[in-house]
Amino acid sequence: MDSESVQTFNFVIITGAVLLQTILLIGIAVSVARMRRSVEQLSCDVHRFLETASRSIEILNVNVTQVSAKVQGGLDEAEHITGEALARSRAHVLALDGLIGDFLRTAEYANREIAQITRGSFREARALNAGLRAGLGRLFRRRTSRERAAQ
Repeated sequence: MDSESVQTFNFVIITGAVLLQTILLIGIAVSVARMRRSVEQLSCDVHRFLETASRSIEILNVNVTQVSAKVQGGLDEAEHITGEALARSRAHVLALDGLIGDFLRTAEYANREIAQITRGSFREARALNAGLRAGLGRLFRRRTSRERAAQ
């Protein structure tokens, strides 16, 4: 083989290799273009999903804020109502305590007065009884012969 045929052979091999590389590069470029479209589609789908999720989160945030405000309002109202009920209960308990105290003082006073009246009445009754006995005893007593003689 002469030098020209070696060169031709090298040229054909190099041309085949370059052609093969070009075909591979075109295939890679086509694959990259297809992947780019898939990535763009995926990116578009993700972007739509994120927009939907963002709207849902905003709606959820608004709903949670409204529910939180309602719950806080209910808690404030419940606190106000329980405060009023506690104040009323305290006032009623104090009034009832005063009434019970007055009743106990009145009952104690009545008990002392009844005891005093009863003791006084029994003393008077005993004294009257003793006086009556003495008077009746003196009136209806049998006179002895000495007493008759003295009269």
